[in-house]
Amino acid sequence: TKTLCEDSLHLCYESTVAPHEMATRALARASFSATTMFLEAAANACLDTLDISEQLLKKIDKFPVAQKFEFFAQTKFGERIDHSLHTVQHFNELFQVRNKFVHPRARALDWKPIGDGGCVGVAPTSKSLNIPLISTYFTTAHAVCSITVCHHFLNYLLIDLCKINASSSTAIVFSQLGQPTTAGMALGPFLYKHMQTWLKAEGILLGHFEHGFHS
Repeated sequence: TKTLCEDSLHLCYESTVAPHEMATRALARASFSATTMFLEAAANACLDTLDISEQLLKKIDKFPVAQKFEFFAQTKFGERIDHSLHTVQHFNELFQVRNKFVHPRARALDWKPIGDGGCVGVAPTSKSLNIPLISTYFTTAHAVCSITVCHHFLNYLLIDLCKINASSSTAIVFSQLGQPTTAGMALGPFLYKHMQTWLKAEGILLGHFEHGFHS
C-alpha cells in the first residue's frame, strides 16, 4: 500500500519534468493506475482490521471499492458514507474512468471545427471531473486531479467520518497495526523534499497520514 501511494505521487511529479510529451502522458497514466490501485489496497487494508470471518471477508472482497470502504466505516465505527457529497461522487467517477481504461471498447472522437475547414478530434470525458475516457488523451493535469480526488476521499472517510487521527489512519491504511516498526522510518509515504513544494503548489493535502521527507 505504501509503495502504491508513493508511486502515485512520484510518477505524477515525474510526468511534469519528462523530456517529451509521450513520456509525460505515459507517466501520467502510470500515476493514475497507481492511484486507483492504492485506493483498492487501502480498502483491503481497512477490511483486514475488522473482526470478521475469512468466509465473509472473501465475499466482501468482490465488492466495489466504495462499498468496501463503506462496510469498514459502518462495521467498525457505525458510520455511513454520504453519497450525496461531491467528494464521494468524484471518487465513484474516478473508478468509472478506471474501468473504462481497464476494459476498453472502440470509442469515437468528438470532432470540433478549428477554422479554415479543419477539425480536431476531442475525447469524450467523464461527467464532473472531465477526465478523458480514452487513455491516449490522459495528461498530467488529469493525474493531479485523480490524486486530489483520492486524498480528499480518504480525508473525508478517515478523519471527518470515522474520526480517526492521522497516526491511526496511517497505521490502518499502511498495514502497520500489530507490526514492529523501525525507529526513524516513516510509516506513511516517504517522499523527497522537492515533493513537498510540488504537493503544496498543486494543493494536494496529505494531512490524514503521517509522512516523511528527505533530501
